[in-house]
Amino acid sequence: MQQDQVPRDILRLPVEPGTSLEVAFRHSVEGIIVRGEFVVEPANTLRAAKTSYPSYGAGLEKLRRGAQTRLTPTSMTWFPANRRYAELVFRITKAEDFRLTVAGREIALSALLPDSTRVRLRVRHRRRARRWFEALARRFIENGGQEVIQ
Repeated sequence: MQQDQVPRDILRLPVEPGTSLEVAFRHSVEGIIVRGEFVVEPANTLRAAKTSYPSYGAGLEKLRRGAQTRLTPTSMTWFPANRRYAELVFRITKAEDFRLTVAGREIALSALLPDSTRVRLRVRHRRRARRWFEALARRFIENGGQEVIQ
């Protein structure tokens, strides 16, 4: 993950193909939580697996041909057809409560980064030990997300 104002890595986590990650945030107009799930692919890309939200609102995906959806009384889930990304770009704000979950570990980006920080999320495969991952995540949280972690 990179912070654009200062081009540096602010977090590196080891992932393997098939690893799921979730980006969740509070919709700025509707006030609902929007969750996007992505899967790491072998070609250093992120495949959009699904997007979920409790109700439709401004700026959210509309139902489209080629995409499956699941509607329940409390949520709408959209399964995009073959959407892949080399990187995801977000503007992290305190009001939107951005959170990133990788391999079951949640990182509260809005609490750790300055308001209106633009970040880029991309995949570069590296194989590392589980202890290395745990030490990095712990250090990132302890340092308030301000230090470069390698």
